[in-house]
Amino acid sequence: MPQLNNKIFALLTVGIVALGAQVIFLRELIAVFGGNELIYGLIMGLWLLLYASGAVMLGRFADKVSDKQAAFVLTQAAVMILLPLLLFLTRLSSVLFGLEAGCLIALPTIIGAALLVLAPLTVALGFQFALGSALLKREAEGISQNYLLEASGSFLCGLLLSLFLLNYLGSFQIFMLIVALLAASGCWLGPQKWRRPLVVLATCLLLISPWLDRLSNQLAWRGQTLVRSVDSPYGKLAVTRSRNDFNYYFDGSLLASTADKPLDEEFIGLTMIRHEKPDKVLLIGGGFSGMAEEILRYPVKRLDYVELDPKLLELAGKQLPPSVRVLIDDGIHYIKRTGDKYDIVIINLPDPRSALLNRYYTREFYRHCQKILEPGGLLAFKLPGSPDFMSRETRLLNASVNKTVSQLFAHVLVIGGSRNYYFASDQKLRTDIKRLRAGRYFKLPALRLALSAEKLKYVNSAVAFGQKTAVNTDRRPVSYFDALLIWASYFGPPVKDLLYALMRVNLSQIFAALVLFFALCRLFKPGRLPVMVGAAGFAGMAGQFIVMFVFQAQFGYLYQALALLTAAFMAGLAGGACGAIRYRQLTGPAFILGLLAFILFSLTLIIQSDLNLSLYPLFSFIIGGLVGAFFQSAVKLGEEKMRGVGDLAGKLYGADLLGSALAAGLVCVYFIPVFGLTAAGLLAGAIVVFSLLLI
Repeated sequence: MPQLNNKIFALLTVGIVALGAQVIFLRELIAVFGGNELIYGLIMGLWLLLYASGAVMLGRFADKVSDKQAAFVLTQAAVMILLPLLLFLTRLSSVLFGLEAGCLIALPTIIGAALLVLAPLTVALGFQFALGSALLKREAEGISQNYLLEASGSFLCGLLLSLFLLNYLGSFQIFMLIVALLAASGCWLGPQKWRRPLVVLATCLLLISPWLDRLSNQLAWRGQTLVRSVDSPYGKLAVTRSRNDFNYYFDGSLLASTADKPLDEEFIGLTMIRHEKPDKVLLIGGGFSGMAEEILRYPVKRLDYVELDPKLLELAGKQLPPSVRVLIDDGIHYIKRTGDKYDIVIINLPDPRSALLNRYYTREFYRHCQKILEPGGLLAFKLPGSPDFMSRETRLLNASVNKTVSQLFAHVLVIGGSRNYYFASDQKLRTDIKRLRAGRYFKLPALRLALSAEKLKYVNSAVAFGQKTAVNTDRRPVSYFDALLIWASYFGPPVKDLLYALMRVNLSQIFAALVLFFALCRLFKPGRLPVMVGAAGFAGMAGQFIVMFVFQAQFGYLYQALALLTAAFMAGLAGGACGAIRYRQLTGPAFILGLLAFILFSLTLIIQSDLNLSLYPLFSFIIGGLVGAFFQSAVKLGEEKMRGVGDLAGKLYGADLLGSALAAGLVCVYFIPVFGLTAAGLLAGAIVVFSLLLI
């Protein structure tokens, strides 16, 4: 690392701002639009794509700027203003587009809002990278050093966010720290006469920030009254009031509502009569909204309730009965490690609409549930469904999960009500109604109707599975793609038809398309180097996703550890860049790409078995290191024919980000759920191998 000076410090801030803003805007946009893997991938992809556009389109102008330091400081001042302004607009997106808070939002609206919010900031940050490279040196070495500095800044920001900032501060507060950092950098880098205006600007932003925070939170919940909003390390939490009911939201999606009492009675009533003596019950999720009290209406001697986020219980603001043992833990992590046995395990979580939630509907998870059940024990969970009609998409999801759980339990009973209720046991399940208990809201006639022969026949035929039905596993999480189809069905044919078309594509067709693409790229000599950089960026991001997926499957969703994996990847980028700068004679592009392909192919074999905890950060570091090292090799290759430092920096960095954007949009949304982790790793490795043809 070069000795710290005003330029080095300024370029470190670019990495800090880039990662910090990316994390905050991702969680804030998800809180507005709700979260599934398509939305996550779309927003992440747009961020990287717009960032790349700023680097590519404006990079050529960086070389023409006469006073680069002044231009850089002006850009920093613009970013200072944009951060709180765009965060305010993000929270008001639903109001600006005339949408009710918490409702389903069409994809074109999401794209439009995300572009409106992200474009000004990301384009400015992309330009800063190109300008910063020219600011350091007029040779290509400036690009290498700038890449190293930005990666180092991102690494530092990742550590601070995961270990401190996201645990104790809200979005506006984090942005004000970044504003103060930018002001300090601008005062150090810019002319002395600019120091007072920068300090005044930062002070004004700091003073109005709390007001913007409160106002945006109040205005965002159109049609509801915001009671309280809390930023958690896991996402954004909010409780609102509609008439006399309280609604609990996580990342924009409704978790529970006090208006759901009839549904709770229905689910718990149908669950508790399935077991003769339910002494010990385990509840995963949702106990804060009244589910725990509903379970205690039955002769339960012990109720253990597992909740991932302690701030969710704090937000609910009520004390659970003393007989409830509350365990703050990831549900899968707890089930895999507990020595306790239970008569009933109840999974009270949302549908498998994301990779995080899908873990509770896989074969591996059901196997662990089976191990903690007493003889004759019962597993209960719910999925979208109806006793009268189910769409094709709903049938696909139910059939996959039904086949998955049926592979482990001898008896599976599905009952249609407000949802499809699944009950699995190694002993035969009763369908009689002798022990039904009426609730305050859900009466016996309705319970009897749900268990009528006609309703049971329809529901079980609708969720029946066949030989071609895919089993939902940790290594191939097909159910969250099925849940994505249900979401897409609300908005008409275009998105849904595209997803169905993607399901019909096979791996041989994808590999043939890749061969054709790289063959055409070989004919176009000027474009070879950016394509190679984009391929490395795609493969690196894909490899990081695979490491995270396997880690979650083995250890559960341990937030700090996942943040450590991200920090390890960013540290790898910085370390690889530094090593390539220092040992250029040992880091040829063909050698680096070959090693990256080897690591990705090795991952496909290693992920079949459980790894030691310490190996996951090591893999993230190695993958990041190889991507960072190759970027430096690419800079060296492009040095001879560059038109300017800013132009080359913009093209190569833009290509790197574009490849990462494609990975964010395709790997998690499509390749992993449809083809599985092994196939995704082989695909990423093959892309690297094909790119070797362009050298």
